[in-house]
This record gives sequence, C-alpha cells and structure tokens, in this order.
Amino acid sequence: MAYCELTQPLLESLDDSYEDTGFDNKVLVEDSSSGYDSNDVSDTESECSIESRATLKAPATTKHQDVVARIKSTNTLCASLKLILDMPELCDVTFLVGAEQIPIHGVRAILGTRSKVFYQLIMRHLREESSKPSKLFSQYGHRLTIPVKKYDTDVFRTLIQFIHSGSASLNDRNVVGLLCGADQFELRDLEQACWKYIDGRIEQGYGSRILHSTRFYNHHKKTVHIYNEIYSLMSEYHVGTTSSSTESTV
Repeated sequence: MAYCELTQPLLESLDDSYEDTGFDNKVLVEDSSSGYDSNDVSDTESECSIESRATLKAPATTKHQDVVARIKSTNTLCASLKLILDMPELCDVTFLVGAEQIPIHGVRAILGTRSKVFYQLIMRHLREESSKPSKLFSQYGHRLTIPVKKYDTDVFRTLIQFIHSGSASLNDRNVVGLLCGADQFELRDLEQACWKYIDGRIEQGYGSRILHSTRFYNHHKKTVHIYNEIYSLMSEYHVGTTSSSTESTV
C-alpha cells in the first residue's frame, strides 16, 4: 500500500529583512510553544529559524537595541493540533459519521476559518439548535452534533485532521473520498495534492486500483468527473508508454 504524507504549513514565513547593526547575537527560543513537550507530540524535526540583530558587545556609548527574531515552528504546531481530535473535552462540535454514527470531534473556529462551506454548515446547525423550544442533552452534552452520511469514517477523520493540522496521509483507498471532500468543502490545496498523488500512482501502474475505488462514492456529484479524469489520464499514459516502446524498437 502506497502512502503519501501531505503537510500544509499553517504559518507563512515573515519578512527576512532586518536592519544590520553590525553586532552578533545568539537567541535561544524554546521549540515547543504548544504547551506540550516536543516528545509528547512526536515531533523531533521541528522547523525553527531565527534571525536577530542586537547589541551584545557594543561600545558603552551605543544605546541598547531591541532583539528582533523570526520564529517558524509549524511542525510542532501541526502535531499539537492533531491532538485536538483525540481530546473531545476541548472540542465544540461532533460529527456523527456513517450509518453507525461514529463520533469525530472538531473545533468550530478552526473548521469555519479553514473552509467557508464548513462555516455555513456549522452556522446553519447552530441556528436550528437555537430555534428549538427546549434543548435536549445527548451523550455529547452541549456540544453541537452534525450528522454526516456520505463519507467513510476513516476518510472523514482524515479530512477533519487535514483541516485542523494541515497534515494528512493519502493512500489508494482514501484518495478518491478525500478528493470528493476537498471539492465539497473547497479545500483547493488538498484537491491539488490528491491529483498529484493520483498522477504518480498512474505512472507507477496502479491507476486501475484507484479507478476501482470510485464505486464507493457514486453518491457524490463529483465522482463521475473524477472517474472520467482518472480514466483519461490512464489512457494518455498508456498511449505515451506504447509510443515510446514502439520508437525504441524501430
């Protein structure tokens, strides 16, 4: 089974242009800024770059200047945000997925800011809840619950994980479902990554396996387009490889 780890940083690097004061400086910054030790989030390769200029050995007549630092630690951020999905007490929305209504938890603020479609979905259910004459408490207490019937549990969990942390693992079984989710919830970065994964697998000769998995998502409006696109890519690759083989034998 082929896997592809997709990571989309949630923080962009800041401007590197700093005024050079002509003095060297060392600044120590704690890499784990999430409240957890770096070992707790299994992140041993956190990316943290710091650039600073300050007065360390300046002459006595030179005034003190503030240290300016640029910190980028997206790996620990992503790993810490993944933990949210396993901490229902920190979440404020629960999706009941599939016929068995498997609970998958999330944070409304993150979902709403990352996806306009999720924002509209959450707000609609909040309005419906507030219009009820009396609130009935379920096993999830005050937490908003939203039924989700069109997705496999593992696919939807991966989708929610990507929205929260910018990281997801793609494989031949879930890539079509994630592609449907990326289209429905307007996650263009995930959609591009799914197509890139599919292109690579077609080149490796495993396109038929992914094409076969589309049957599980016939209820999605995007599935027919995905099927036709994958079939077209497979045909183009087959024609290309056949032409190359013919030319090499001539």
